[in-house]
Amino acid sequence: MPMLNYYYKILNSDFRVNEIINLILDGGEYYYYLLRKNGYRTMDVLDMISAEKFIDICNISYAGLKDEDAITTQYIAIKGLKIDNFEKTNGIQDVSLKYIGSANVPMQIGKLQGNSFRIRLRNLNLCIAELICEKEKHGFPIINYFGTQRFGMPNSVKISHKIGECLLTKNYVMALKYLYRSGNIDKFIYKKWENAPEKYLSLMDERRKTFFLSAYDAYIWNRNIIRLIEESDVEKIQFNKEGVKFIYVSRINDMLREALNESYIIWHRYNENGEVFENRSFRQPYLEVVYRSSSIQPDDIYPGKNMIDIEFILPAGVYATNVIDQIMTILEMNVNS
Repeated sequence: MPMLNYYYKILNSDFRVNEIINLILDGGEYYYYLLRKNGYRTMDVLDMISAEKFIDICNISYAGLKDEDAITTQYIAIKGLKIDNFEKTNGIQDVSLKYIGSANVPMQIGKLQGNSFRIRLRNLNLCIAELICEKEKHGFPIINYFGTQRFGMPNSVKISHKIGECLLTKNYVMALKYLYRSGNIDKFIYKKWENAPEKYLSLMDERRKTFFLSAYDAYIWNRNIIRLIEESDVEKIQFNKEGVKFIYVSRINDMLREALNESYIIWHRYNENGEVFENRSFRQPYLEVVYRSSSIQPDDIYPGKNMIDIEFILPAGVYATNVIDQIMTILEMNVNS
């Protein structure tokens, strides 16, 4: 019987994320808030706050992006405006801001130290549930891939990297088509700008365009890491998720470790003139992850199955969904070997 028929993110409450960040709030024109959201993407919430409070979106800064299909807390800063209270509820979707202090500098990506996660695994057979508990506090070798969410929204075609590639090559006609296919714009906007795609993209917020450039950079990183693993002699297994290919390993030998440590990533960004430039940097190619687990519980959604909550902390930029999929795959590889 297959063991890997597991689920997470069935409910937003199954996936909880909290930012770990070092803040120095010594007073200033940047007002800092703890943002709690359920059912929204970070950029959608920032757009909401910008519209309702008449704030230029450029005056809202953040350290990281958080998914919509989760309950998350993160920090943002707003330049020049203190909001005493902001809450919005729409069915199961909600968002709130809590003021925590002010500083002389905006929120920056580099301030994010990591994220803590509490994730509920569902639809587990008893054998895999017991194995998850048994391997608590055991180190797992995790390849630091970018997760599928980097390449598209939930339940949508994963082509964000294609949008980024088109922006780099200035193929604005295809960029607009991919924006429509991916669900980032609706049919009305597509038809309105179909004959003037370059003009539409010139009006798009540069942080949104940077997201698509980053998706392309992430795609190239994943592809290069997969190539190195395929060329190695370690035990490996292919894992396909939502049309995105990954290769996982049960161990990292010295030769593979040396090859991975020589990897680097090229980020594409916009300068103050709106021109794209390249920035080469190191990205941690692998890490060891240790989790803690709850006791085995009857699954309240899938009758006759079990569920377990697991908790772990990850450095900034490491995808928890990717970590879960690798841990579960490695567990099955160990059982079958």
